[in-house]
Amino acid sequence: MLSDLCNLLLGFFSILLAANAGLWLAFRQFPALVASENQRLQFEYLARFTGPLRPYIPDWFDIPAAGWDAYCAEYRKLETGSHIYEPFVEFRHPGCSGKYVNFDPAGFRHGRDQGPWPPSPDFYNVFFFGGSTALNVGPDWTCISSYLQDNLNRRNFAAKPVRAYNFGRGSYLSTQERILFQQLLIDGHTPDMVVFLDGVNDFYLFDGRPVTWGIFTEALDVHNREQYEAILHRRSVRPKWQKLSQFLESLPLSRALYLIGDFARRRSATAETVLYKSAPMTPIADELLYRAARRYLENKRQIEVIARDRGIAAVFVWQPTPAYKYDLKHHIAMHHHYGLGGHERSGLGYAVMAQILAREGMPKNLIWLADMQEKAEEALYLDSMHYTAAMSGRIADLIATRLAAEFPPARPAR
Repeated sequence: MLSDLCNLLLGFFSILLAANAGLWLAFRQFPALVASENQRLQFEYLARFTGPLRPYIPDWFDIPAAGWDAYCAEYRKLETGSHIYEPFVEFRHPGCSGKYVNFDPAGFRHGRDQGPWPPSPDFYNVFFFGGSTALNVGPDWTCISSYLQDNLNRRNFAAKPVRAYNFGRGSYLSTQERILFQQLLIDGHTPDMVVFLDGVNDFYLFDGRPVTWGIFTEALDVHNREQYEAILHRRSVRPKWQKLSQFLESLPLSRALYLIGDFARRRSATAETVLYKSAPMTPIADELLYRAARRYLENKRQIEVIARDRGIAAVFVWQPTPAYKYDLKHHIAMHHHYGLGGHERSGLGYAVMAQILAREGMPKNLIWLADMQEKAEEALYLDSMHYTAAMSGRIADLIATRLAAEFPPARPAR
C-alpha cells in the first residue's frame, strides 16, 4: 500500500515537473505569452516601428534604416536594468556605453561632444533637468540638451564653449529634479546655468509622489513586519509561508492557469468592461491638479533661491504636450487602445497653470512652450508622449533663442 502511494506521488510530481519544464521553455521562447499588459506594450514598443511606422524611423529617430536593428539592441539592453537606487531621489539610470545610447555613471546621459566629468571651468556648463522627454527615447544626439548645446555654440552664446549635461530621468517630476540639483551642488558640482524642462510629469503624477513610491513603501513595510516578527518570536522558528506561496505562484504552471482564467474572463466580459479609460477628473482631482501646479511653482521658487545664492542662472521651460493645443489627428504614433495613457491629464493641468500665470504674471525666467504646436499639422511625437528628433530640435531652438536674447552670460572685459 505504501509502495503504491509513493509511486502515485512520484508519478504526480514527475508530471508537474514535466509540465513546468515544458511551459518554462515555451514562455522563454515566447515571453509575450506570459507578460502583463504593460509588459506587452514594452515588448511591442520598438516592434511597432517595424510595421506602418517604419518609414518614419529616419526622421523621428535620426537613424538611417540600416542602423535600426543595432539601435534596438542597445535600447533593449538598457530596458532590462533601467533603474538603480540613488539616495533621496529614489532612482537613476545605470551607466552604459554604446553607439547610440550612453549613460555616464555620474547620472547623466551623453550628448554630442559631451563635456568631461567633473565639469571643467574651461567650458560654460549647463545642467539640463527633466523627465523622460528630456532623457529622450532616441539616440544621444537627438536629446533636447544636445541640440541646445549645438545651438548655443553656433550663436557664440558664451565666451567659452557650452557643454550641456542631460540629467533628465524617466518619470521624474519637479520635486525630484530640485533634490537632484541640490545633491549635485552638495557634491561640489556647480554649473553656470540650470535648465528645467517640466509640465507633463507634474500632472501625470499629480499627487506629488514619485513613480516608485509604492515599491519603497512595500519594501519598508515588509522589512518592518519581518523585524517585528523576529523580535516577537525570537524563541521560536516560524516558517515564512508567504515565501512558499510566492514560489508556487511563480511556477510556469501557475502562470499558465492564470492566463487561461484571464482569457476566459475577457471572453465573457463586455466591450465596456475591457475598454481602456483614463482616470476621470472629478472635482477632487481638479483640486489635485491645482495643487500640482502650486507645487511646481514652489519647487521653482526654491531652485531660484538656491541658484541665486550660488550665482547660477536658472531657467525653466514649460514643455509642450499632445494633450494641450495639438490636433491629435496628426498624432499618428498614438496607441490605438491606450491613447495618451494618462497624459491627457496634462491638458487639463496646463489649462490650470495658464490661468494661474495669467492671474499672477508670467515669470521672466519661465519659457512657455505649451502653445508652440497649436497650428502644427504634422507628427511631432514618436509615441504617446515623447518627441521626434525634429521636435526636440525645435524645442531646443526656441530655448536657445530666449537664452540668447534674455540670459546672455556676462563676458569678461577686454
